[in-house]
Amino acid sequence: MGSCTSRPLPPRFQRRPAKLSRARIRKSRISPSIFTTASQPEPIKPGCGSAPRSHSSSTSRSGSSAPSSNPTQSKTTTATTPLNDTQTQLQPPTPQKEGAPAAPALPVPPQAATGSPASTSTADLELRSVQPLLGTLMHAIRAYSFHRVQSQTQTLADLAAIISSLPPAVPPRTLEALRDLERDVARLYAAQKALFSQLFEPALSEAGSLWSEFLALDPEGRRRAARNLERGGVLMRIFDGLGKVRAGCEEVLARDAEVGRRFQALFEGVWEELREGEGEVGGGVVSACMRWLVLKIVEAKRREGLGERIEWVKKGRVEVSVALLAVVEGLREDD
Repeated sequence: MGSCTSRPLPPRFQRRPAKLSRARIRKSRISPSIFTTASQPEPIKPGCGSAPRSHSSSTSRSGSSAPSSNPTQSKTTTATTPLNDTQTQLQPPTPQKEGAPAAPALPVPPQAATGSPASTSTADLELRSVQPLLGTLMHAIRAYSFHRVQSQTQTLADLAAIISSLPPAVPPRTLEALRDLERDVARLYAAQKALFSQLFEPALSEAGSLWSEFLALDPEGRRRAARNLERGGVLMRIFDGLGKVRAGCEEVLARDAEVGRRFQALFEGVWEELREGEGEVGGGVVSACMRWLVLKIVEAKRREGLGERIEWVKKGRVEVSVALLAVVEGLREDD
């Protein structure tokens, strides 16, 4: 054993580290390696002859496996991090998934699907646009009717409350002026109710059914109705109803303006007489005086609100008339 440890090593074990370094340098040209320069081999400790072979083989295996693992991990880390940062800052538009619902499109009439001219498709779209406009007009008329009845009832109730609150010592001319105003306002409100029944209710009750009757006609019947516009025809009856709505709007606005003038004409005189009788008659006149002032302000606000709703009715009537005229012109062009 002592002679084994002192014996010099064979030459092949001294040249192996140089070959191993050159092999590592050649391999680094293909893929980056951790070992960039040739390193000096560790001094081989004296031992058995099999120990150096095992050491050199294990060293070559470690040298061949290290370049294949570490550079790959380094590339993955350096290439993934900037990409994730870029995606976080600038997100591209998300593509539409397969099976996702498409954006809603305009309704395509059956004639357009069979290759009819573009004018037929336009006429069909114009026909479909009338129904929602008619619904909007009907809603505006009903809203005006509801607020008209409500505001007129409240105004008459306020006038009656003022008259009933006056003490007996109030000057007779003041009491008579208030009663005349109450009668005039009630008469004007009754005239508005009659106008509504005569001019607005036909549109409410007939316009929708007449339009459904027109849509039930065959294409030739529609074109004939649009071409002739005969008295008593479906389209002419709709136009007549719209004309009555237009006249009704002007009439009710005129009646409301007359009510406002009546209040304005009597307000100053009644106000002055009630103010003069405050000290002589007592608290009843003071209460009536304040109610009269409040009623003048509130009544003007009520008429203003009714005027706005009448404007909605007028706007809806114009939109329906324009849509109907477009339908008539489109059907005439199809002839």
